[in-house]
Amino acid sequence: MKKIVLLCSALLTVSACQKESYVATYSYNDLTVTTTYGRFTKDNASAQKKAQSEFKRDSRSVCRKEFGGGWSLSEIKNPGEMNCEETSDGHHCRIKDAQLSCKQVIDKGFGN
Repeated sequence: MKKIVLLCSALLTVSACQKESYVATYSYNDLTVTTTYGRFTKDNASAQKKAQSEFKRDSRSVCRKEFGGGWSLSEIKNPGEMNCEETSDGHHCRIKDAQLSCKQVIDKGFGN
């Protein structure tokens, strides 16, 4: 019984090693964005945290919205600069001139 288990394990290992690996080719497109001002807060530090949080969340879908289906965020090349205002309603901030790199799969080839 032990020999059968070892033989099956060896065959599975050889079989797994012979499978071809997935190699995708991407098209890249860079994008510069400025977010809208976030909601008002009582202090500047809270407004900055809120703007940063919203930017991180929203940046995942910016490429798809700008270029269409199949596009996704590859990386945030430059996080941009924090831009804040104080008004009678409180503080609010946005991220200005952030640079994103977007990618789209153009070839779903298989390599060795």
